[in-house]
Amino acid sequence: MVSIYSSNFLDLLFENIKTILASSTHSTPFFNFIIEVLLHSGSVRTVGHGFKVNSDTNLEELRTTLEGYIENFGISGGLEPLD
Repeated sequence: MVSIYSSNFLDLLFENIKTILASSTHSTPFFNFIIEVLLHSGSVRTVGHGFKVNSDTNLEELRTTLEGYIENFGISGGLEPLD
């Protein structure tokens, strides 16, 4: 994946989520995701909270939520991630 600050991060994430959902053989699949960032220091930090996705998930609402997570990550002193 690309940096969380990349302009196409969420588009790529949603493409991957759609692929995972479409690949599932379960009749009502759902997946839990977390976004973690590898920092220059070598430590890993979670961005926001985990989130559940299924075929009924409104991706525009999820986009708004994740944009908030990413914004808050930077504001809260989230160190610059590795690209």
